[in-house]
Amino acid sequence: MKKTLCILSAVVLVFMALSSCTKKEIPTAPDSPTATPTITYTITPSDDTATATPTNTITFTVTATATPTEIHTPADTVTATHTPTFTATATPTSAVTVIPTNTPIPFYATKIAGGGAHSLTLKSDGTLWAAGYNWAGQLGSEDNDDRNEFVPVLSGVSEIAGGGEHSLALKSDGTLWVAGNNWYGQLGTGDNNHRNEFVQVLSGVSEIACGYYHSLALKSDGTLWAAGYNWAGQLGSEDNDDRNEFVQVLSGVSEIAGGGEHSLALKSDGTLWAAGMNWDGQLGTGDNNHRNEFVQVLSGVSEIAGGYAHSLALKSDGTLWAAGMNGVGQLGTGDNNARNEFVQVLSGVSEIAGGGFHSLALKSDGTLWAAGMNGVGQLGTGDNNARNEFVQVLSGVSEIAGGRVHSLASKSDGTLWAVGHNLYGQLGTGDNNDRNVWTPIYGQ
Repeated sequence: MKKTLCILSAVVLVFMALSSCTKKEIPTAPDSPTATPTITYTITPSDDTATATPTNTITFTVTATATPTEIHTPADTVTATHTPTFTATATPTSAVTVIPTNTPIPFYATKIAGGGAHSLTLKSDGTLWAAGYNWAGQLGSEDNDDRNEFVPVLSGVSEIAGGGEHSLALKSDGTLWVAGNNWYGQLGTGDNNHRNEFVQVLSGVSEIACGYYHSLALKSDGTLWAAGYNWAGQLGSEDNDDRNEFVQVLSGVSEIAGGGEHSLALKSDGTLWAAGMNWDGQLGTGDNNHRNEFVQVLSGVSEIAGGYAHSLALKSDGTLWAAGMNGVGQLGTGDNNARNEFVQVLSGVSEIAGGGFHSLALKSDGTLWAAGMNGVGQLGTGDNNARNEFVQVLSGVSEIAGGRVHSLASKSDGTLWAVGHNLYGQLGTGDNNDRNVWTPIYGQ
């Protein structure tokens, strides 16, 4: 009995002791912790294949997570973990540029030149790019394969010129480099072997020009040098012998241009001199007799250009004058009658270029005007009808060049445009289809 009472007493004492203790509760974590969240940004779309204009501002989707640590008083420390998730939108501080993978890159050219069925372009870094017919190596690509896209072939170049089946490149150090057909010695290499890569032939050169099978080089001292085919006296060497090395033929020259089988030289006093074939009056001498030495034909001239059998002269007042063959209206006179003296055909002109049987004129407002043969669309009028008066065909243009039956234009933004015959890929479009509408060229 005593043992039982003792046990009961002990239990009562323990109970009373426990009842006298202070009660503590473990606090719960707050629902809205004040910790700064860690923010993770997710951009949608997440790749560069989005259908978007080349420059597009993307809206960001923002996901924020927080892992705060809460401190409670009195002395108890409780760690509460909250993972609130919410979605918010944020405007980035700068635009995100998205370039879709299928956007073509324009081909930029600072200078352009047309050959018989090939084209030459010069980029701002001094690299020469070529496209088109290449049977004789006129592209300088070290092979004889045609190209329907422009490929780089030479570096350090400052001026370019295209002949019928050969090419000239003037480097920034004044050296002249040549490639292509050399049947008549037009490369000036001292032999008649074709070259499919550019080789150096002359130094001290400041300007270059090509005829169909002859070449012209203006040296920094104002002397004119010529090489190649000379049956009609187009070299101006006072004979009719071909030359496979450059020979000096005139002095006091400031600009040069080559026609099919004639040559033009502008002297520093603004006088125009001409030599070569004259069957159609392309020398502007008032007759149709060939000349094997340069003769003066016009004054007040600031720029010159040659077609296959016609000549163009730009006077200092912006008027365009023309002479020679006109069977398809290439003089732009409004008729198809040949002229053996220069006649005025247009005004407000700032630059000129001759094609095989067509003419190009760039006006001071950046509009391009064209006249002449148009059988494969080389005028860029949207049809294949010849024009015997100049018509506007393009705007925003800064430089022009004519090939035998194709045309090139560089716009003020540097983009290259082409039109006309494309059997050999000379337009650089990546195919061999002719164009009668001016087409932008894409590439590297």
